[in-house]
Amino acid sequence: MPKKGHKFASAARMAYYESRRGPRPDQWVTGPDPHRHRQHRAYLLLRVRCRHRKEEFLLTSDEFAGLWSREQWAKRGLQSHQLVLGRKDPRRPWQLDNVEVRTCLANQQHYRDFKRRHNKPNSHRYSGREIDADNKKEQDI
Repeated sequence: MPKKGHKFASAARMAYYESRRGPRPDQWVTGPDPHRHRQHRAYLLLRVRCRHRKEEFLLTSDEFAGLWSREQWAKRGLQSHQLVLGRKDPRRPWQLDNVEVRTCLANQQHYRDFKRRHNKPNSHRYSGREIDADNKKEQDI
């Protein structure tokens, strides 16, 4: 952005840049509440990640916001003692009766136990190849 007084800064260009600066809560889908705006953004990011993993996602933004109290939202994060949203049954879609708020550590344990119960091998992806963690062999996918 050109600074005021710069030889290439016209009045029209400066007015355009000054009108585009900062957040515009009057134009947010969720209204001017910053807390609800952050929740909606987290909802959109979760939905995009689920689409990327090809998981069915049936939650609405209002249902997502209703799952979190303000106290829980403040404790949200990726450390083991912080809270995340996880599925009760990973085979079923992300919907209201299949999700719950729990600690990140409990969520990791839940998925690990699920894989053990359903004989899912621990596999990792690396540059388009799947690596079997038990045998350390690469397999084309």
